[in-house]
Amino acid sequence: MWERQGGRVAEQLDDCAAAVVLADDPSAAAHVALGIARAQARHRRVAVADLVGEIPALQARLPADAPHGLVDTIQYGVSLGKIAYPVDPAKNLFIVPSGVGPMDHDALLDNERWRALMRTFREAETLVLLVIPADLRQASELLQQTNGAIAVGDVHVANAQRVIARIAPRRPTRGSSSPEPSPGDARAASRTSPFPRRATWFALAAVIALLAGAAAIWRARHTARAGPLVASIEHDSAFAHDTASAAASATARPGISIANPADSGRAAAYAVTLVTFNTAPAAEAQVTASNRQGLPAVTVSYVALGADSSRWYRVFVGAYTARAPADSLLGVLRRIGTLAPDAGRVVRAPLAVRVRDHVGVGDAHAIATDYRDKGIPVYALLQDDGTFTLYAGAFETPAQAAMLLPTLRAAGEDPVVVYRTGRVP
Repeated sequence: MWERQGGRVAEQLDDCAAAVVLADDPSAAAHVALGIARAQARHRRVAVADLVGEIPALQARLPADAPHGLVDTIQYGVSLGKIAYPVDPAKNLFIVPSGVGPMDHDALLDNERWRALMRTFREAETLVLLVIPADLRQASELLQQTNGAIAVGDVHVANAQRVIARIAPRRPTRGSSSPEPSPGDARAASRTSPFPRRATWFALAAVIALLAGAAAIWRARHTARAGPLVASIEHDSAFAHDTASAAASATARPGISIANPADSGRAAAYAVTLVTFNTAPAAEAQVTASNRQGLPAVTVSYVALGADSSRWYRVFVGAYTARAPADSLLGVLRRIGTLAPDAGRVVRAPLAVRVRDHVGVGDAHAIATDYRDKGIPVYALLQDDGTFTLYAGAFETPAQAAMLLPTLRAAGEDPVVVYRTGRVP
């Protein structure tokens, strides 16, 4: 059960490089981490590290000749290659055990080798899930060093704004035994049921209970440095147009056409993700802050997550025809502190919704600002003929772009899905 719930929230870590997983029951935390790891390992490398000490759920998956772990690396300099054990056929999922000997967290986490180990994981573009004791004294420090926490069960997290997702146990039905299955049952479930890639409604509901109203907006203005943050869902602006309506439109129009297919080869396809929210005001506040900072082509894309297709909001910056400039922008954002050292990601999102084209140089900025004041995430790219095209969003697929169309039509526009072309002025 815990692994399946971990799989359901896995996509909330798409933009993360590291997270802690904690619970009053270390076994539950380990199973959640494994569920997240299995889902994420479909498209990148993931390491689950045991900072509790010989958690059976992790130990059982290690080879018999696995003598080394974190303690050996930090205390004796054993290499990462000797403590990270692949446990899936594709060799994308690794378990890093605690190692031999007691877990002295003060000695472990204050050691320069620990910081070097985390840097190695970041440079290898590996998602690291740190399973930690719920009462770990250094928990707050680890939360700041990573993108945040997955809180399992009723565990208390002092810094609530760093909670990426909270997973609640299922309540037993009348006459049933404990809802927690045996490890064998959990393994059987993982073999017979695919891990969903989208967050489920109950994980989202738990987060909504924690984060609401003004707190969501405040946190949004402090998130560019902190990595992904979830907040309450609100629908009170054009930017937060009715989710059900947009989702229905996207479903009803599976054949959304692209107006300029011939431009696919010259699309400004590469961008940098800053953060993902599930509240429109939080995303709007982030767009405003990023524009004031002077970041290029700031926009937001809608993402439908969960069994109920709840709308989430992903903030992008940049629009480049090659990956190298996007990589450079990501590096700059990390160096100047706009992003944490392990936050952000370069993605390929070649599509956008075209709002207007052939806009004059003197008008482009004012018109784009007017749209943003209405809560519509418009940005301008300079074309070869010296005019500007105004776009909204950055998308990987036409279906994603279709979610934005009802919002713009409700604002009186005639938007079309296109390959975005042009360059940042």
